[in-house]
Amino acid sequence: MKNGKDKCEILKEIRKYVAKKYGLDYKPTECNHEGDCMGTCPKCEAELADLQEQLHAKGITDITSDEKLCALIKQYSEESQEEISESSDTNIEPMHMIGMPDIEGMEYFIPDEQNAKNAPWGEMLLECRIAGTTYHHVDDILDQISEGDEVFLVRDYKNKHDGQAVAVTLENPYLNKLREFDFSNILGYIPKKENDAVATILDMGWHHILAAQITEIHPESDYEKLRIKIFIRQKDKLMAEEEEQAKISLRAVNMSDCEVSELEEYLLTKGFVHFHWGGFPLECHNLPEKGQRVVFFNHETGGDFKLYLMMLVATGDECEPFLEDKGELHTVDDCYPFIFTNIKGPILVENEDMDAYLKSHEDDFIGQAEDPLPSKSCKRLYELFDIDTDLLR
Repeated sequence: MKNGKDKCEILKEIRKYVAKKYGLDYKPTECNHEGDCMGTCPKCEAELADLQEQLHAKGITDITSDEKLCALIKQYSEESQEEISESSDTNIEPMHMIGMPDIEGMEYFIPDEQNAKNAPWGEMLLECRIAGTTYHHVDDILDQISEGDEVFLVRDYKNKHDGQAVAVTLENPYLNKLREFDFSNILGYIPKKENDAVATILDMGWHHILAAQITEIHPESDYEKLRIKIFIRQKDKLMAEEEEQAKISLRAVNMSDCEVSELEEYLLTKGFVHFHWGGFPLECHNLPEKGQRVVFFNHETGGDFKLYLMMLVATGDECEPFLEDKGELHTVDDCYPFIFTNIKGPILVENEDMDAYLKSHEDDFIGQAEDPLPSKSCKRLYELFDIDTDLLR
């Protein structure tokens, strides 16, 4: 690859910059390779793995982008684009799509300064279609997708057709790191000729740097049904986004008719509800923390959804004032007490008005409140409860 050496040098500069920024020990090895270069090699990957181990040892899990890092990543993307342009087959016949212009292959979209200023998360890295939407039956959920919806990028290391495969999904695969991501529910993939820069960033463990959203929807097209834009997050915007997400964060629990009856009796007689959650091994469960909000819902018999919005007010030994039987304070089989108080509810929500994600994943929420909901679902649920999220803390 003609630009492989250049790409290698840029990746080395990225590693050097991150090492300096976070106080890591890094001495790049000299490359004596001659001939074509892919842009990375086992030595480069070993250097990256060492940096990641040092970051982990320091307790640093999130790498945030700044102006310098953003420029280096953008430079890497431009090198990848130049490589694609030089290797493209000029004899490829254009593909015709229903309601779409002729396209002669995919191209990286490197934005000008004006476009970058208008980007919601920072600098734009790439604009492309989502490949494979027909295979992944996106038509079945197209009425639930809107322009502006956030999507997430995740590496598919088991993909047999593309060693750098990057899947696109509406579900945040990073909310629960303890559960293996299900690739059967994705929208599709970044096209193979365009995923180099994104795959490299994800391989570095820096998914926090990237943000993406759906920008175009073409229901009649099989080839380009959805288009997305991918951005490099700026540190200030990332911090503001994380603060907003933490403020509106919700989890959910699907309750049976019997469980709802017990919950309502507890609220009526005690003013709170009590659960024992956990399980062995405890570290494999992502349980809520004090102050977090959970939506308890019931839809066992169909019809309307019944919803309660509750807050976790005590866990473990803090539950003692609420429990008459002090034996319930003991952790049994790695399960310990959780006390919730009701914020609002019950409310009844018609099936067609219910949040689409929660409605299509009802069975995933049976048991404990382990998985945070996507931000879009959180906002929809607050709307249903008629709660202004600007008032939340």
